[in-house]
Parts: sequence; structure tokens; C-alpha cells
Amino acid sequence: MDQILSKIANLGYEIWGIFVPGTVLLLFLTFTWWCSGPLIEVMTVGSLSIAEVKTVSGFFALLNREVKFGFIAALAVAAYFAGNLLHWVSRTPKADKDRLPNVGEGSETGGDWKLRVLNCLRLSIPKSESYAPYLEAQLNEGKVFLQMPENARWEQFFPVAKAFLAAKLQTSLVSTYQNKYTLHRSLTAAAVVWFWSGVIVELTALVVSYVTCGAGVGPRWFPLLFSQVTALVLIYGFSASYQYNWKLFGNTIITEIYMFKRMG
Repeated sequence: MDQILSKIANLGYEIWGIFVPGTVLLLFLTFTWWCSGPLIEVMTVGSLSIAEVKTVSGFFALLNREVKFGFIAALAVAAYFAGNLLHWVSRTPKADKDRLPNVGEGSETGGDWKLRVLNCLRLSIPKSESYAPYLEAQLNEGKVFLQMPENARWEQFFPVAKAFLAAKLQTSLVSTYQNKYTLHRSLTAAAVVWFWSGVIVELTALVVSYVTCGAGVGPRWFPLLFSQVTALVLIYGFSASYQYNWKLFGNTIITEIYMFKRMG
């Protein structure tokens, strides 16, 4: 039973941490493709045609009549690799000096969220503190319980504690918060890619307009600009949620080890 639960947990990580963000990224890029209008043919040298609503609706009608397994499999593979790409990019190690104050701290100046969004736009999604400082005493007790040195760093403690909990507890919130922070971090990265894809379309439109003296084709400006505003809102929200769940992940490891020690 424990092995089955472990496999389910691993599958949940793949679904929520890889497939879902990858699928969302593909949807974002498809919307940018539609917003590009006739400009997409210029950008791709005719490799892609204009994305029209009737084309999309016709595609879904085709799927209703006859599911193309090969095409669905190709989409799944694309979503998987897109999700892994987001995962690799978004989890690049952050130095301690680059970590930002926790959500809500320093908000009286209004600077923390602006700096967080700017860092995200550089694909350097900042972490918060790994755990709440008021759990330091429980953390030290956990180190003693796991027979680790008192001066062991958090990076040394949490993998051992996580493996211990996975072996001893049938139910734990650790994997839940890990899946959540991974999902929200990857969704932040997907929104960043969405934002910059819109910038590329806009810059291309300006260059084409300059070269053709205003006679060139242009994108659908209103939905394109609206998508970028939406992307910024998503970056703001999911980056804050990522910080929040990252900290809950650490808090849960400490408290579950502490409770296991007390109740054992």
C-alpha cells in the first residue's frame, strides 16, 4: 500500500508539476499566435498560417468525429517537454542574497512585489525563506531526532526529513505543498514566456511597419495588449503563491517531524 501511495504521489507531481504547466504554456502561445494575425506569416516565413476562430472550431469538430491518436500523443509529448522546460528554467538555483522578503513583509513601501515581478521577468523567480523563523526550536529538535549535527544547514536537513516522513507516514502534507509550489512556480514561468512572446510580436510589428512605411500587416493589438496585462497579473499572483507554498513546504516538514517525535 505504501508503494502504491508513493507512486500516486509521484504521478501527481508529474501531472501538476509538468503536464499542467506545459499544457498552459501551449495554450498561451496559441493565443499569441492568434493575436499575431497576418504577422505570423511574416515572422515564420510562411511556416505558420493565420490562426482563425473558425479553424480552431473546425479542429474540435474533427476531434469529436474522429480522435486522431497520433496527434493527441504529439500534443501530450509537446506538453511534457514544455512543462519540463518550464521546470528546468524556473528552478534555477537562487543565491541567498537574491531571496526576497516573504509575502507581506516590507509591503508598506510597495517595493517588494515590484522587485519580485521584475525578477520573474528575468526568469529568476525568487524564493522566500525556507521556513518560518519561529520554528527554529522545533527544527533543532528535529535535527537531534534524526541524529544530524546541530549546525546542519536546511539544505542538508530537509531531504533527510522528507525521506523519513515518506517512509513513516501514510499521509503527509509535504507532497501536497511540494506539488503546489512546483505548479505555481512553473505557471509563473509560463506567464513570463507569454509576456515576452507578446513583446516579440509587437517589436516585429513595429519593424515591419517601419520597413513598409506603415503599409505592412499588423497584429490584433487589443487582445495582444490585454494578454500582456493578464500575464503580468498572473506573474504577480502565482509568484506570491509560489513563495507562500514554498514556505509552507518547509514549515510542514519541520512540524511533521516534530509531531512524529512527540507522539512516537
